[in-house]
Amino acid sequence: DEVESWDLALHRAFIRASHNPLMENMYLLIDEARQGETWGTMKRRSDSTERRDHYRKQHRAIAEALRDRDSRAARDAMQHHLENVGANLQGSVIS
Repeated sequence: DEVESWDLALHRAFIRASHNPLMENMYLLIDEARQGETWGTMKRRSDSTERRDHYRKQHRAIAEALRDRDSRAARDAMQHHLENVGANLQGSVIS
């Protein structure tokens, strides 16, 4: 899926931008999980055009905060995004 491919690339770029080897190594585990069957099933179940648009806006907020070198805003935007994605994925298991 092209959207998933671009999403992976964006998240990898965010991690590389951290210049934090620990975060980079931890993300390898997340990256591996994202490419697995379980994650893929949960992602497909929770996918919608509206949700993609929402994620796109969240990604833009993260990128803008990074561009502005506003570490607090970048951290807050990323935390909000990850919490939102996590809740949506968990909701796909329940529904």
